[in-house]
Amino acid sequence: MRSRRLKILQGRRRRRHQISRQLAWRRRKLADGLCPICGTGQLNLYRSRCDACAIREREAQQRRRGGSPWKPGSRGPKPRTEA
Repeated sequence: MRSRRLKILQGRRRRRHQISRQLAWRRRKLADGLCPICGTGQLNLYRSRCDACAIREREAQQRRRGGSPWKPGSRGPKPRTEA
C-alpha cells in the first residue's frame, strides 16, 4: 500500500501559485502610488489607502465595533487628518 501511494504522489505535478487578477490590480495601483481600493486617489497621509478611503474605512470600523470617534485625552494616537 505504501509503495503504491508513493508512486501516486510522485506522479503529481506541482502548480505554481498564481495571484488573482484582483490582487494583481491592487498591487499595480499601489506601485503607481494610487489607492488600491478606489484606484483614483493619491496616497497622502496613509501608505495603503487614499485619505477618503481611509476615513471611510475608519468610520465603518467604528460602526461595526460600536466605538466612537477619537477625542483628546483618549487612548491611542490622533488620526491623521492633515498633511
